[in-house]
Amino acid sequence: MNINRYVVIILIIIFSSCRQASKNNIPVIGFADAFEDATIAPAHTGFVDALKKNGFSEDQKNIKIEYRNAQNSIPTLTQIVNYFVSRKVDLIAACPTLSTITALQKTKTIPVFAMVSPTAKLMSLEDANGKAPANLYGTVEDLNYIDTSFSNIPKFLKPKSGKLVVGMIYNQSELSTPNSASRVLLIN
Repeated sequence: MNINRYVVIILIIIFSSCRQASKNNIPVIGFADAFEDATIAPAHTGFVDALKKNGFSEDQKNIKIEYRNAQNSIPTLTQIVNYFVSRKVDLIAACPTLSTITALQKTKTIPVFAMVSPTAKLMSLEDANGKAPANLYGTVEDLNYIDTSFSNIPKFLKPKSGKLVVGMIYNQSELSTPNSASRVLLIN
């Protein structure tokens, strides 16, 4: 058997295994994570737990979740989302903002479930009529929690000098996203 036959056989096996989920009519969710971070990891866990509580799990073989992490690389994130779009997954779970924006730029038909993302307005994704993309779902932040948090700081901390200096921890990989820019503007 020559090398070309091996390549053809391997390609047939790969393509048939990729199509297995759709043959069984099992919904496929593509989970696109922009980076690894302990502060956003609970979003993935919570998403999977919520599916399980509603009767959907890979254990029950009634759903398939393809998890991909871009490891802080925008080109890799773009490839991940393009892969999910080309596979025609049933839903793209996007965490955080950068994944949500990338997914919404790449598809208008596949539902995108946002996690750890601001509102469509803060992501500059609303159309001229102020409407969010029709395929955007999920849980979003309107940044009111920042105002609430900062207004409560003086109640809990009594500075001796009369001056209060507050530091903010942020994720440097999100500096280019509207979410982080809005937070910086609110604080300054």
